[in-house]
Amino acid sequence: MKPYNGHRSWNAWNVALWIGNDEGLYRFAIECIESARRRYPSRPDDKITARLAAYHFLNACNDRTPDGAVYNHLCVTLVMKGFMDGMTRFERLRKEALEACRWRGHTMQLSRHTILGRRVRGTWDCTVCDASMAVDTHPDPNGIDIIGDAVAVECQECPPDED
Repeated sequence: MKPYNGHRSWNAWNVALWIGNDEGLYRFAIECIESARRRYPSRPDDKITARLAAYHFLNACNDRTPDGAVYNHLCVTLVMKGFMDGMTRFERLRKEALEACRWRGHTMQLSRHTILGRRVRGTWDCTVCDASMAVDTHPDPNGIDIIGDAVAVECQECPPDED
C-alpha cells in the first residue's frame, strides 16, 4: 500500500487531485499528452511520452497547487502516465466492442464520451436499429467493461452476413 491515499506522498496525491478534478487543468493535461504524441509519434514508450507531456505542462502552469503542493516533474509525470493508461485501455476495449457490433451487423456511432481521471467511458448507438453499447475502463465492482445489446444481439434491420 502506498503511503497517502494510494499515492507516494501527500504532494503526489494533491497534484493528482488538482489535475484530475480541475476541468481547466485536466483539459490542459490531456492537450499536453496529445501534443506529445503528435510531436513524437515514433516514441513507443508511454513513459517517455508522459515525461514529455509533464515537461510541457510544467512549463505552462504555476509552480504549486492552490493547496501548496509543488508541481514537480515526478508527480506530474505519474499523473500523465495514469491518464495515458486509461486512454490506452479504452482504445483496446473500444476496438474489441466495435468489432463485436460490426460482426452482429450494427453500424455504430459515438453518442457520449467522458474522461474522469483514469476512468474513460464511451457509449455508442446503432444508427440503424438504436441498439447501444458502452465501454468503461474502470467499471464499478462486479461491473462489466463492455456492455450493451449491440454486442449481444444482431441488428434488427440488417442481419449479419452468413459465411
